[in-house]
Amino acid sequence: MDRNKGQPVGLLSRRVGQRRRSDSEVRNSVPNRRSPGPQACSNHDAGSVMALWLIPSAPVSLPGGWLSQEELDWADALAGRRADQYRFTRAWLRRCLSRHFDRGPDRIPLHAPPGKPPTLGKGWGYVSITHSHDALALAWSSLPIGLDLERLDRSFDALALAKRFFCRRDLQGLDSLSPQACRSKVLRQWLSKEAAIKW
Repeated sequence: MDRNKGQPVGLLSRRVGQRRRSDSEVRNSVPNRRSPGPQACSNHDAGSVMALWLIPSAPVSLPGGWLSQEELDWADALAGRRADQYRFTRAWLRRCLSRHFDRGPDRIPLHAPPGKPPTLGKGWGYVSITHSHDALALAWSSLPIGLDLERLDRSFDALALAKRFFCRRDLQGLDSLSPQACRSKVLRQWLSKEAAIKW
């Protein structure tokens, strides 16, 4: 994010397996921004259209109108930090989708109750949310998508975590690696598994 302007960093906006496309091409793909409502996503292309955003969890004043009344009510029912986190994640999801589709945040058909995977209206594609203690990552795709975010310097017992959650095949060779190499490999696999669960 540009900390002075409070703008998210657009990490990726492309059709996988094909040339990188401009933001305007992606916005015009699904749905048609000039139509009154969403159009069906095309699943017949060689890859999926997607967009990724990374937003540092820095204190940012969120303008009114980014959240729906339903989302405001859900946030008010949560306690303390969880309420703040919910407002932050849903507001930025609406903001990024708004910029992506060139529509107001209140016109994005988003259903994102606390503790549930966020969904979009039929024909609007798919979204995924993930966050660490200091960053938020968001994804949109024309096909189902899962996303996970972890800090590379996260402190954890890699081998113990792997033995608890990984299958036998994924455990092979981990105990012969150096602690740093083991931690790196486990973290990569953990990210993949978490993202797959969200898909």
